[in-house]
Amino acid sequence: MKTYRYRWIVFGVMALIYFFVYFHRTSPAVLATTLMEEFAVTALAVGVLSSAYFYPYGLMQIPVGYLSDVKGPRLVTTVFTLIAFIGTLLFALSPTFEVAVFGRLLIGVGVSGVYIPTIKLWS
Repeated sequence: MKTYRYRWIVFGVMALIYFFVYFHRTSPAVLATTLMEEFAVTALAVGVLSSAYFYPYGLMQIPVGYLSDVKGPRLVTTVFTLIAFIGTLLFALSPTFEVAVFGRLLIGVGVSGVYIPTIKLWS
């Protein structure tokens, strides 16, 4: 019974973390106008900012799978969630557009280590 409850707690934590993955995926669309005004950039630049999430996310899927097999899903999820957290802070506090893009890149790298380790936990 205790193991059953533990599995649901772990699932709840992973689901909460994945909520933030989805939040970061969609947030530039909601903030596009504000980002253009705050950084005095065009819609093209906001598109670049948005893509700074997706490219690292896609590129990191294979290394994350390998790391999940070798190091374990708990460690991988913890480290990558911390990377995403640092990227989120950097993005939120960015004084320039370039720093915001770098923060978004770190977010993409960080959230790439959530879905595959979650699947590994449940397999």
